[in-house]
Amino acid sequence: MKTYLRDKSDPSIAVLQRVLDGSKLGACLFAECGSRLYYLMFRQNIDKRIEALEDVNYADTDYQSYKDLTDADIKVLKAGGYQLDEVVDFKFLNFTCSRQMNSFYDVRDIALAGRIKSVALNAGDLKLLPFEDALFEVGHIPNYRQTVRVPKGYLKNYANARDAVLKLLPSSAVTFSEMKKLLRSHLATIKKLDASFVDLEWEVLEEHAETAAINKVEKGVLDALPDEKHGKSFVEVYTIIVYC
Repeated sequence: MKTYLRDKSDPSIAVLQRVLDGSKLGACLFAECGSRLYYLMFRQNIDKRIEALEDVNYADTDYQSYKDLTDADIKVLKAGGYQLDEVVDFKFLNFTCSRQMNSFYDVRDIALAGRIKSVALNAGDLKLLPFEDALFEVGHIPNYRQTVRVPKGYLKNYANARDAVLKLLPSSAVTFSEMKKLLRSHLATIKKLDASFVDLEWEVLEEHAETAAINKVEKGVLDALPDEKHGKSFVEVYTIIVYC
């Protein structure tokens, strides 16, 4: 700690945890702070372990290891009396889904589901829902590698839930408001198929999709406008606006 004090820099969470654990006075005075730090480490480790899983294409042994390691972390958190009751951010597609959480297991599972589904959608291994299809193109979802293939066994529940949603939505174009109205009364049933659907897909539809679509169209229109140096034909302008 002397080094951090001398350099006026912030120690990492791991360093703070070791200091608190290594001092009886620290453990007594900062027990609650120590539990909080351990939770933050738990959250960081989830993200690191998911990245590691992706590097090995979600191999069965590594997937089980992810579960076992996070189970061990959760036991420590519970033994320390830490109570989770806060908004947690999850990454899904190109969005941050902020959800109220009170279960460590839900944090672990939803974080993993967000990554797996995003990767599978980018690879074309899961069907895009209409509001996703309006925003993204298979193989071009930012921040996700197209070459990673998630084993089909991990996608079964997600695929079943998406098939159910696609049956609820008409084949003809509907507005975002109409999609919300059509799905809202079926959320409990859909959640039985995919426990993370409400926290990820529904959150995107409810809070992000329409704004993102408007921004995409506005960008497409601006890109279609000719400038002084580069004129555009009617076909070029029409193609940009239609496929933006």
